[in-house]
Amino acid sequence: MKKIPSPLTPKAVADAALAGDRGAKAVWAETGERLGQGLASLVLALNPDAVLILGGVARAGRLILDPVRRVLAEQPFREPFKALELSAPADRDWGVVGAALLSRESR
Repeated sequence: MKKIPSPLTPKAVADAALAGDRGAKAVWAETGERLGQGLASLVLALNPDAVLILGGVARAGRLILDPVRRVLAEQPFREPFKALELSAPADRDWGVVGAALLSRESR
């Protein structure tokens, strides 16, 4: 990154990447790749129908989803990934909503 934004938030890094900052783009590429590797392991173990990426990271949209999708597409054992739905709804703070619901449920 040319200049590190303060405060350093996912949105600030996304804005820098969208503005063409190579360092910020590299941060999202590596983050997406590592997230994709972790999700691939979980998909193989749990075989879910869908994976939702939530919170501030979800607002990065394609910056995070493209590398995640690439990693998932490269998996040698294809069957669990064929119908997997991957999304990052950025229109609401779903991570906070989920945490609140979980908190209420565990009472």
